[in-house]
Amino acid sequence: MKDPDKGNGRTKTGKFAPGNDGGPGRPPRATEHEYLNTLFNACPLETWQAICEKATAAAQAGDKDARKFLSSYLLPTVPEREQARTRERQAEENPFSFV
Repeated sequence: MKDPDKGNGRTKTGKFAPGNDGGPGRPPRATEHEYLNTLFNACPLETWQAICEKATAAAQAGDKDARKFLSSYLLPTVPEREQARTRERQAEENPFSFV
């Protein structure tokens, strides 16, 4: 492993050294943009709205797959629910905290 004083920005254990922001990260790939553009062109907002309305009607009529589909977009995941419960408990214990 390189010495951090040699300019690689890492400590002897391989972690980023203080003052090193880690770099710009992975740049977006052109392929990802192409796929997203294709998806947006194939399913404009008006089409997506019609799909959501149909799924809502089906869920109200008892279609479990439609309920599952809508829930995947509308309800928080388990970790998000747990975070919300933790914030609620903290607010109850200390109503003057800014959680």
